[in-house]
Amino acid sequence: MDKRQFEIVFRQQYSSLYHVALRYLQDGELAKDMVSEAFMAAWCRRDDIDGTKLENYLRACVRNKCLSQLAKPQPSTTAIDKQLVALMADDNDSEWLLREQRLTAMEKAVSNLSPRSRHVLERCYYQHQTYRQVADELGITTDGVKKHITKSMAVLRNCFNIIKEKK
Repeated sequence: MDKRQFEIVFRQQYSSLYHVALRYLQDGELAKDMVSEAFMAAWCRRDDIDGTKLENYLRACVRNKCLSQLAKPQPSTTAIDKQLVALMADDNDSEWLLREQRLTAMEKAVSNLSPRSRHVLERCYYQHQTYRQVADELGITTDGVKKHITKSMAVLRNCFNIIKEKK
């Protein structure tokens, strides 16, 4: 198999193989690494691999590399990382793009909140603290925490309504 044929297979198969790896690993960067390693292995063995079976070889190689990676001890991921992975794991690129736009808009909306509202939102939703814990930390009442959450959610809902209207 020559370089040009291999490049064609690379362009045709990369996205599909990436999504396979992403489903296994739930880590976008690691999935890219596994796919790249699979293509490197295929390139090194290109003389031994029947061109008609290259796609099957690559898929098996990605699967095996992912399974080997999963067998290694892994550091725990944060809740935000898991949410990002779930968003990225969708096979439909247009769906993924829409979700990416929503996530970016949500992050921008959260960054525009007042520092205290952002702090309350992060403590309650990202760190899973109770209203009481957050109230005690900030020296405010639980009703104060609820007001910050209500205000923050209104901003986020408005953000998503704007995105929906653009669609």
